[in-house]
Amino acid sequence: MIVFDLPLFHGRYSDLLILLLHKALKTPHLNTPPFRQTFLSILFNISPFVKNLVLQSASALVQLIAHYTSPLWLLRDSDSFLPGKIILDSVLNILSYNFPHNSVLAYGLLNQSRKYAAFMELQLPELVALNRKKESEKPSIPPKQDTISIKGNSSVSKEWVPSEQWLVENRKNLPLQQILQILAYITNRLEGCYVNEEPTEEKVLRALKRISLVGAQEDVLRFAPLKFTFNAETDRWLRRYLWKTIYARNHNLFMFIEVRIRYLKNLFIERREEQEEEKEVKEEAKGIKFEHGLNANSIDKRHDELIVEEIAKQEDEVETEKKNKSYCRYYFKQCTSKSAHSHPILSLIHIC
Repeated sequence: MIVFDLPLFHGRYSDLLILLLHKALKTPHLNTPPFRQTFLSILFNISPFVKNLVLQSASALVQLIAHYTSPLWLLRDSDSFLPGKIILDSVLNILSYNFPHNSVLAYGLLNQSRKYAAFMELQLPELVALNRKKESEKPSIPPKQDTISIKGNSSVSKEWVPSEQWLVENRKNLPLQQILQILAYITNRLEGCYVNEEPTEEKVLRALKRISLVGAQEDVLRFAPLKFTFNAETDRWLRRYLWKTIYARNHNLFMFIEVRIRYLKNLFIERREEQEEEKEVKEEAKGIKFEHGLNANSIDKRHDELIVEEIAKQEDEVETEKKNKSYCRYYFKQCTSKSAHSHPILSLIHIC
């Protein structure tokens, strides 16, 4: 079970979802490529509909941008720009579709606009130097055997070496230039509003709600949602989660009668071990009978009886399994008959 310590906030479900995704992406064992792609796809697909972000969720988005555009992250491998691109695309969608309703996020981006502009002008030697400085501040960890040090970077794989062309091409694909264009437009409008007075944070937030982005963007942004595809890790996690939830909430139902539920165990290996133990016990019993002078005919007869009993037992297990499967199908048909078409996850899962 994973427990996230979320900050106290008063917002909407979109705020809760962004905070959960932020915590998940900052958790090491969840920040693996399959889960990371899933989390970022969720963030991107909800981005055109996000309104009225609170301070905590807006700060989480700004922190994710800083994390996935940092030198320590970008010099990991050749595909390290992809998470940052998806997050920046999500932020661009939020600004383009619902800018008047997300003044807190716009204010946070304005405070980071100089860093974004400096990142767009950053050269590879400077990027490596910043990475070396960050690594020197961290406690020293001996490098793994499958990594080498490239200009002070101990997290670059042997198969890949960063180049200036790689940096320029990947940075060109980032929507950071469009975001900087929007921030420059907002800055000009704010400077016109506060010529003779010093703006405060409250005044700036009120002014941001009155600003429209009509004419700020050269091209009209078209939203195309990312399609979710199952992979081995997400499929395994989802199946385990569903069955745990079903059993935890319905463990008294008839569908679980005479059925043993074991979490995260290989039942086939356990069954094989049980069969081997039974075989050893039978061989020991057979040897004991020979020692006591029992003839071979009686032993063969008893062996045949054991075989018949084992076959009958297996047939009973098959019938029980069929019965349980029919119960499962009936139960899920009743649970999903009204909402299967409206729920994308339930409609993709094949039960039993």
